[in-house]
Amino acid sequence: MTQKFFNGSAEREQAYANLLANLPGMVYRCLNTPDFPMNFVSDGCYDLTGYAASELTGESRVAYGDLIHHDDRQTVWQTIQLAMQNQQPFIMEYRIFRKDGQLRWVWEKGRAAVSEDSKEVLDGIILDITSRRQAEEENRKAQEELAASEEKFRLLAELAPAGVVISDINENILYINRRFTDLFGYTIAEIPSEKEWWALAYPDPATRKKIRTDWIELVQEARQNKNHVVTYEALVKCKDGSERQIDFRVSSSGELNFVLLTDITDRCKLEKQLRMAHKMDSVGRLAGGIAHDFNNMLGVIIGYSDMAIDMAKGDNELSAALHEILTAGMKSRDITRKLLSFARKQYIKPVVVNLNQLVEGMLSMLRRLVGENIELRWLPDSKLWHTRLDPAQLDEILTNLCMNSRDAIAGNGKIIIETANYTLDDAYCRDNKGWLPGEYAMLAISDDGRGIDRDALDNIFEPFFTIGQGSGRGMGLPTIYGMVKQNNGFIDIKSEPGYGTSVRIFLPHASEDSLSKPELPDSLIKGNNELVLLVEDEPALLQATRIMLEKLGYRVITAGTSREAVEIAENRQGSIQLLITDVAMPAMNGYELALRLKACQPGIAALFISGYTASQIDNQNLFDYEQTFLQKPFSIVELSQKVNQILSSRKS
Repeated sequence: MTQKFFNGSAEREQAYANLLANLPGMVYRCLNTPDFPMNFVSDGCYDLTGYAASELTGESRVAYGDLIHHDDRQTVWQTIQLAMQNQQPFIMEYRIFRKDGQLRWVWEKGRAAVSEDSKEVLDGIILDITSRRQAEEENRKAQEELAASEEKFRLLAELAPAGVVISDINENILYINRRFTDLFGYTIAEIPSEKEWWALAYPDPATRKKIRTDWIELVQEARQNKNHVVTYEALVKCKDGSERQIDFRVSSSGELNFVLLTDITDRCKLEKQLRMAHKMDSVGRLAGGIAHDFNNMLGVIIGYSDMAIDMAKGDNELSAALHEILTAGMKSRDITRKLLSFARKQYIKPVVVNLNQLVEGMLSMLRRLVGENIELRWLPDSKLWHTRLDPAQLDEILTNLCMNSRDAIAGNGKIIIETANYTLDDAYCRDNKGWLPGEYAMLAISDDGRGIDRDALDNIFEPFFTIGQGSGRGMGLPTIYGMVKQNNGFIDIKSEPGYGTSVRIFLPHASEDSLSKPELPDSLIKGNNELVLLVEDEPALLQATRIMLEKLGYRVITAGTSREAVEIAENRQGSIQLLITDVAMPAMNGYELALRLKACQPGIAALFISGYTASQIDNQNLFDYEQTFLQKPFSIVELSQKVNQILSSRKS
């Protein structure tokens, strides 16, 4: 220290000097003028400003006021003057520039005084608080960034299509987003903790216990695997009583659990519909194949039974036994045709119809069918669109559905048959896999019976699956399903145990035209010695059909394969009037064979026979199938009528 500042003994001045030298910052006395010239500074001035004490005092001193940041000078001056007016000490923070150009934050405390020469001076201390201010600034920025991050998270969470939940390790729920409330109906006030959530989402104690146990394991797995997301699916009950399938995704960070809840109800519904469609397609193919093979065998049984009955005339006992065999064969044929109908391979005769007219024609029969204790109500749409289907199929559809409803009603009840026009849009069809947009005539049959549980609904269209108490074979709904699909329609079943069932059938809107054909007489028609080439790869059926044709008065050449038939036709000198061929054969199918034979037998007509037909007919589209197709198994009368019809058309 170079100036004499204290009066008194040298020892006391030395003690004060040592004290000031050890104080942090700079102790000072300066004049109360805007440039704050220093009369005295402690040795700490160098660490604070970069200037030695001699540079801040003396004749050529640097004014302290020049070190103050220009933006802060006015504030510093005004703060000091106001404190002096109030006779109070002043405290302030501001910025200075060190000698090396560094910017430093300082804290200053002082008060006014009067010097020995009666000048107004300031005494005080100035400390370097740059580190503290930097820490505060960094903390402020961190807080701002945190707030911004939280705001971004909040915005993202509020805009998220999934529910978002944040909870702590004590199971307190800290946050839920708007989507969560929209999805489940609960606010955070209603579910402050996971305990309340579990009780509301799973009212059944046993289910709640299982789900909660799974959840605890899920959270533990998330905590053990940082930055890892674990998933879980479960059915959740909402505030409005509905149930939704939810995909849970859980991750943990510190003491917080983050849960994303996505509603996958619609996706699961579509997946279920897709699985059902694949399942029904597979079962349909299996059913069609079985029916085809049975039809070949039934063809032999029915054919020989027909002929045996004719040969047993005069023997009443034998004739009666043969009639029983034939009746059993025909009933078996009905069963296989139901299978084919389910598989969408049954031959049909569709015409444009008004469902109202067909239903009204059946009402008397249906009322007798359901009984007097059940009210049958008919609610037609007077402006119902026409649709296209085989009327016989509608008879079977209505009969089966009304019988199902009757069996589901215990005691008195009600069945409603109604029709309406429906336009299915893209949105509706997206929610119902496999459905197509368009205009449809809708037929609905509803009842207030016992209903069908969810598990049974999943299997309701499978052949031989039955929930009835009677003697049903389980072919009613599968047959209806096949008929509806065969007519490019859709079927929908809604049911609630204890409340009843509603079956809706949608058939495409069709323009009004007539496709009806005159019915053939129900009698045997003999031939006139025409030559028939019969091609069948099932030996027993080939033999039975040959005998029937010969009994009808036709000459018959047989072939077990298409290649054999081609050789016969190409080497035949005379003309062959009719080709009767199975459709599905190896190497060359019946349609290809008919085209091949026309090259060597230009006048030949063709009759196609098969255990099932839809796949070949739909893919080929080469012939008038109603005129040239006969469904296996057939009786000798049916064979005689169809052969006569084709040969008569050929002659005309």
